[in-house]
Amino acid sequence: MLLTFCLLSAACATGLACESISYSWLTTGQTSEEAFEDLNTANVTESLYSKTWRYDPSYGAVCNGYGTTSEQWLLLPIVDLRGVLSATLEFKHVINFANDMEKEQTLWVCNDYAGSVVAANWQQVIISDYPQGDNWKDWRTVRIELPEELLQNNILFAFCYKSDAEAEKQAAWEIKDVKLNSTCDIHATPVSLPELGEGRLKVCAQNLENYYWNYDKTDRTRTSHYGYTDDEGRAEKTRKIVNAMLMADADVYAFCEVEADPFVLQQLADSMNKYAEADYYTYAADGISYVEDSYDNHLKSGFIYRNDKVKTHGGSFPASSAFYYRETMRLQSFEELTTGSRFTLSMNHFKSGSGDSNITARATNASQLLSSLTSQPHQKAILVMGDMNAQIDESSLQQLVEAGYEEQLLRYDEYAYSYCYYGTEELIDHSFANKEMRKYVTGAGVFHICTACGSPGSKNEDYRYSDHDPYLVAFSLPSATGIDGTEAASNRTGAGKVMENGVIYIIRNGQRYTVLGIAVGK
Repeated sequence: MLLTFCLLSAACATGLACESISYSWLTTGQTSEEAFEDLNTANVTESLYSKTWRYDPSYGAVCNGYGTTSEQWLLLPIVDLRGVLSATLEFKHVINFANDMEKEQTLWVCNDYAGSVVAANWQQVIISDYPQGDNWKDWRTVRIELPEELLQNNILFAFCYKSDAEAEKQAAWEIKDVKLNSTCDIHATPVSLPELGEGRLKVCAQNLENYYWNYDKTDRTRTSHYGYTDDEGRAEKTRKIVNAMLMADADVYAFCEVEADPFVLQQLADSMNKYAEADYYTYAADGISYVEDSYDNHLKSGFIYRNDKVKTHGGSFPASSAFYYRETMRLQSFEELTTGSRFTLSMNHFKSGSGDSNITARATNASQLLSSLTSQPHQKAILVMGDMNAQIDESSLQQLVEAGYEEQLLRYDEYAYSYCYYGTEELIDHSFANKEMRKYVTGAGVFHICTACGSPGSKNEDYRYSDHDPYLVAFSLPSATGIDGTEAASNRTGAGKVMENGVIYIIRNGQRYTVLGIAVGK
């Protein structure tokens, strides 16, 4: 039986109020019972031998004609979009043994479904990105911004599979990770954040694509995808960056392609505080104020963090002694205030471009990074992030893998991507954890607020500010203060725990903190 959901409870009651929604179906790893609990299938084929939709935990919903003439419908639950200002449907799919995908594997929507597929008035929704159709590996992510006429209705989406027994072959279609996100704020994005588990700390990293304050000194902002040539353009890019970073709600932010002047990250942190109506965002001082050579090379990597959650431990220093890379390959250790646990964060920007010379340069970047990570007194838990301009199978990144570092974005999503190259999804931004850090990671993923791979124009330009997406890792390190009993409290002077009126306070060096890390006085 098809279950009808009123996801916007206030809107359902009044037709006017609105609450943003985020809903998902066919999530990887579900059991068949879980996956199909809220979904319905319909066979409108006369043949009794036609195949219907089934579910596989690894591949999602699967349909295959197997030599039959078949028409099989997979129906999502009805959702209420009344009062919603924008909404996006997203799913991943792959097709093998394709015959005519654009006619036989299609997506439809209606607003009058009453239990019968043939009686409903269906409108086709064009799938913006089909796979190659001849293998199982070419998974594509489709994002469709819903037209305005659908936003004031109870609607139902359905995937329709067709096959022809007379054709040379019949396709196999697999669909998974279907998401519907909506917003009531025209200035907000309907893009959902990745699932990160229950990690206590969250790190967000991104290539900001030539974020210069002094745009008049460089040509890089003129040639960027989301560049600017005046104060208004700079302010607009800053607004978009701040909007995305506040939605990511991280405790530490790591950036590359930032102008190599101290006040640039300070200005960005101040802007985040202003929009968040807070005072806890600050930047990690690195001593970088100039580079030799042209101003177009005046770039660095750097860090912003919440000083109510963490503090820097030691200074920022380079992972390479080579020109340019000493500014773009940076290392900084942090300490969690409530637990005293520490980790080292590495933010990098490797050599870009294809060709043997660039591949060799990236291999040098990786070897210098690893040498720095092993020769310097870093924390046991290490997270390596950055725009490395290489996919996981390149020799530069395999050096990290062979050294015991595991890519966390691919750990949680084998089809993760952060960049689009002429419509092709690529993961060239990475998050590697060493063996110690890996034990405590609870989730990692890409926040697709900037890229719309395979779906040009499907995301409002009001959100985009870079050609790379931000990506996040969450983790919970064990306490180093004795608060959770893992080590003796004497390891840190004055560390302890008290409870007053049902509130737990952490005591460290005479200062009281709530469990959220907020200082509340002595």
